[in-house]
Amino acid sequence: MIESARTWALLLRLRRSSRLPPEEIERRQARLLAGALAHARENVPLYRRLWDGLPLELERLPVIGRAEVRAAFASGELPADGVSALPSFPSSGTGGDPLEVPRGTTEARLWRAVALRTWFEHGHSWRDSTVHFDRTPGPSHPLQRLGIARTTWISPDLETGELRERFTASHADIVAGTPTVLRRLCRVLGDVTHPPRAVFAEGEVLDRGTAELIQRGLGVAPVDLYGLTETGFIGWQCERREHLHVNAETCIVELLVDGRPARPGELGTVVVTTLLTRTAPMIRYDTGDLAMAVDGPCRCGRTPPLIGRIAGRAKEVLDGVTTREVVDHLAPISLPDGYQVHRSNGAYELRAADDAVDASALAERLSGVLGGASVIPAPGFQPTKPKTRVVV
Repeated sequence: MIESARTWALLLRLRRSSRLPPEEIERRQARLLAGALAHARENVPLYRRLWDGLPLELERLPVIGRAEVRAAFASGELPADGVSALPSFPSSGTGGDPLEVPRGTTEARLWRAVALRTWFEHGHSWRDSTVHFDRTPGPSHPLQRLGIARTTWISPDLETGELRERFTASHADIVAGTPTVLRRLCRVLGDVTHPPRAVFAEGEVLDRGTAELIQRGLGVAPVDLYGLTETGFIGWQCERREHLHVNAETCIVELLVDGRPARPGELGTVVVTTLLTRTAPMIRYDTGDLAMAVDGPCRCGRTPPLIGRIAGRAKEVLDGVTTREVVDHLAPISLPDGYQVHRSNGAYELRAADDAVDASALAERLSGVLGGASVIPAPGFQPTKPKTRVVV
């Protein structure tokens, strides 16, 4: 109960900060950043080594990538000194082999409070029934026996029929899952007698075709959430469903192009610095993701910094075209779990997953968005799980 009270206090603070003057948000970030950098240099071997002789000024510190973080975990330079055995959580693995990231009590509280803030901004109530599509159920809470924060955990690996039956029986007011599992559900759902109030799509790029399918199937446009196991939740959409509001109380986001800040309208690499994480802080962490720099503030009236929606991974850009541009362009023919794209001998090879998908038509349409690049239709594939990204 004490931990619940702390989460509730943090949640209230997060909600109040959504409409602070931008100058006050910047002052708070600067104060939190000073604490985060001091902790990292004093307590984390990785940063003691990398920052030796450098001033604690964010823009003068080196950007680190996934490979360096992985090596630091393997060598013991991460997590912080004195951290004993803690629960570890695997990253998605879309950038390579999953990372096992330890999460302490502070980080667990941050995850809960930041997620709940987004939910409350979209009308969540403690009396709501929630469905989480996740392989690992979260911890139960005594208040759930009183009908408060009722949660049903459904594995996304279930057969489609059972997935539909368990979801229908839940009478969910709030739904959270990856675009992949939400796609599977909405394809077979039929009429919904109890439409949810809000649907949150997380963990993958939410493409236009999938968003439209979810809206048809569940009767509500999904909210795009952006987060990583390494950093926690980074950004979320408001009711306008446009850009992402950065969780400025918990992280600083830089969009960089060749080491400089991206200009409005320019695509940049997402680099994240966590402000409150102490177990395994990420300072100037290159996520490998791309987003567009946008001007603020948002027309919804909230004042935290904005970034554009995630456009995909930098390493998956095809002839200057991002994953989001590819999947949105192909959406009229197939959603992204219906094909894969591979580089092959200087050209692109497109594999359709289903006989119902016209590989030749897909290849022709892909060639168009790639400026006439050679795209070769190829025999299909049978993935063990639907793919939601372009494979290159």
